[in-house]
Amino acid sequence: MPSKSFVLSNGTTVLVTKRRASRNLRLTISSAGEAKISVPIWTPYKMAVDFAETRAGWIQLQTKPKQHLAEALAIGKDHTLHYSPQPRLKAPRGRLAGGEVVVLYPSELLVTDPLIQAEANAACIRALRKQAKQHLPDRLQQLADKFDFEYNKVAIKQMKSRWGSCDQHKNIVFNLFLMELSWKTIDYVIIHELSHTEHLNHSTEFWTRVASCEPNYKEIRRNLRSHKPVVNGG
Repeated sequence: MPSKSFVLSNGTTVLVTKRRASRNLRLTISSAGEAKISVPIWTPYKMAVDFAETRAGWIQLQTKPKQHLAEALAIGKDHTLHYSPQPRLKAPRGRLAGGEVVVLYPSELLVTDPLIQAEANAACIRALRKQAKQHLPDRLQQLADKFDFEYNKVAIKQMKSRWGSCDQHKNIVFNLFLMELSWKTIDYVIIHELSHTEHLNHSTEFWTRVASCEPNYKEIRRNLRSHKPVVNGG
């Protein structure tokens, strides 16, 4: 199976492999964080690279080394992360205390220890869920009233890829990680889902409705692609 590595315009490296069994182009990110594209044996390498360039920003985001959650990191709108070493503690423990996410941990360990980071991540998610439940339903109602939308119910969930969703019954779901984004971006996502209460597809009429509420939606949508739904997502 012939393979070649290519460096994209943003400095990201992708490995292109030609496979006899492949019937179409396939982009994957390995568990090691490597971008790989498999293509049919007859496909020119340039075609694969041109495709990768259209997804260069996404590839760079997915292959970016994972950074630890640092002391004093802002978590959403209302919380700040703090670590507190405890000499007698056997395992890390996270809790919310007012506007702080406090992670207690055994003093002999470093805060970069995977167990401590996992506990910090879980505690931060609890903080973001709390924030989302507090802020998003109210903001949804404000924008619905302002732009004359009607919706049924709203729920907050932790989702891996989508920022929000709306079903045929006008039930709206928001990703708790929205709280890591700017308010302008949050408002765009809310408007996007409210527009789905009138148009369930992404038709011209749908985007016209979005534009009537947020004329600058294209730039906001483009910037949103540089974020992903995780703690401190970009």
